[in-house]
Amino acid sequence: LVTTEVNMYSFFEKGNKIRDSLEFLDKKMLGSMNLVFLLNGDMKDPELLQQISRLQDYVEKNPSVSTTISIADVIKRMHRTVMDDDPDYEIVPDERAKVNNLYTMYSMSGDPEDFSTLVDYEYSKALVTAILKNVSTESSVLFVNDIEQFVDKNFTKYKDITATGQLVVLRDMVELVIKSSVISICVSIVVITFIAAIFFRHFGWGILAVIPLSAAVIMNFGFMGILKIDLNHVTALLSSVIIGVGVDFAVHYISQYRRLARAEVPVKTRSHRVIDEVGYPIILDALSNMAFGALLFSEFVPLQHMGGLMVFAMFSTSFGTLTILASLLELTGRRKKVMKKLLGEQ
Repeated sequence: LVTTEVNMYSFFEKGNKIRDSLEFLDKKMLGSMNLVFLLNGDMKDPELLQQISRLQDYVEKNPSVSTTISIADVIKRMHRTVMDDDPDYEIVPDERAKVNNLYTMYSMSGDPEDFSTLVDYEYSKALVTAILKNVSTESSVLFVNDIEQFVDKNFTKYKDITATGQLVVLRDMVELVIKSSVISICVSIVVITFIAAIFFRHFGWGILAVIPLSAAVIMNFGFMGILKIDLNHVTALLSSVIIGVGVDFAVHYISQYRRLARAEVPVKTRSHRVIDEVGYPIILDALSNMAFGALLFSEFVPLQHMGGLMVFAMFSTSFGTLTILASLLELTGRRKKVMKKLLGEQ
């Protein structure tokens, strides 16, 4: 099973400066990731402030969350302060007038800009920020979805709430990576099928040209699953590259086979002739493309994976051309009527 991982933390090996910096933030500071909620509403409304406080309490139940902060925290702290620092009063007041008085008192004695990262000047927009330790993409998706369900269920009176931050970006990137990977594979195969069909003047040749490529792509994803290589926005590009580079092998083979078929070379010896004439160039082409293996020495882990997978892909694509495609053409060549149609002789 291929998993999707788009967290930058996993893109670097231990000892890399970027990874060390992220680990420092997680171990010595509050964390390297965040989840932010933008709320539109009356930030002087006690009910809304209490809802915000409950949202923070729910978010902080997750063990990866170090802390949360919002304007509700400020209101609770100011309320406790004016009540002789009694911990029992570290709550949001139930009356709007009391909340408004707290804002007014602070504006008289403090700098209103102190709230600029929590609420806007008109007290109509506010941010709720959660700071987290590093979490995997899978955990990010589950966490964000859970919080959004909590918001939908509990903020029934206040619907204008938007989740954002790094965790939401990771969650959304998973869908984008999977969707873009599927689209790129499908579009590449369809385009190559039509181009090969136009070039060889029959749709059947287009289908035959992409069969070894499709097999190589399937094997590539299987290989990723076996070696537990994650699908991310870098390795997602790999399938299209494999198809674009690997189609060269199939085109060489089909072109030579068509030439010999038109020359009426006997079916029994035709495949042997094709292998003798283009087998070596195909292998040489595959070996030259294995230069992508140089990416194995990159400090960027996805590029390492891409380099190794490209080496495997070139082997599987060339092998598929010389076995799967060769076998299909051998079987097709024995059916004279079908071959004549492919050659446009009927």
